Amino acid sequence: MATAIRPGANNIGFAIPIDAVRDVLPQLRERGHVVRGKLGLVFQPITNELAKALSLKAARGALVAQIEAGGAAARAGLTPGDVIVSVTVTEIPHAEALPRNVARNSPGTQIKITFLRDGKAQETKATLDTLEDDATQRGPSLKAPKVSPKNNKLGIQVSDHKAGGVRIEGIAPHSPIKDLRPGDVLVELGGKEVKNVDVLEKLLGDAKPGTMLVARVRRGESLRFVAIPVPER
Repeated sequence: MATAIRPGANNIGFAIPIDAVRDVLPQLRERGHVVRGKLGLVFQPITNELAKALSLKAARGALVAQIEAGGAAARAGLTPGDVIVSVTVTEIPHAEALPRNVARNSPGTQIKITFLRDGKAQETKATLDTLEDDATQRGPSLKAPKVSPKNNKLGIQVSDHKAGGVRIEGIAPHSPIKDLRPGDVLVELGGKEVKNVDVLEKLLGDAKPGTMLVARVRRGESLRFVAIPVPER
């Protein structure tokens, strides 16, 4: 459906899919505006590295990084680390498809979610909340302590974070770790809490060399997953 056409621009125009129009037309007729459903979670794309670390056959679906307390996803029993692969029989081939397929439903709608947990397919039903405008808030920044020179095989500099976890202070150009940036705080590795640099070193030392581990990282006010390669000894 065409929404705008620019005259004299060699047939350049803007359009939206007719399926999207069908989704919102009943609400526009009834209310005069669109109200969308909300699942109440933070998700992220699955990279090839994360797929390997999670023992997935392919990099598909949306990885649940964080759950809103008391939200629809929490009530449905979803947890961080779950991989959503379909919503009401509609496949989620990549993370960007998740919000589109959730938001097309009205608040109060019950949707069926198929997800992977520990490599096994499971199903649950979630009753959607109302999607409201986002309000971004930033908390106070924490001053990092002295940098530790450990983890050189990973090409990163880390330090103990005063609020718990390990803060990434610097990343070398040759580092094999992707999707990390200075300021990220590593709080979990391989399903185990990372309290400080010593714990991180122990977890890496106990892991099988050459494998890939799933790490949970705090970035600002949000949490996400990254893949951490275990160095060869």
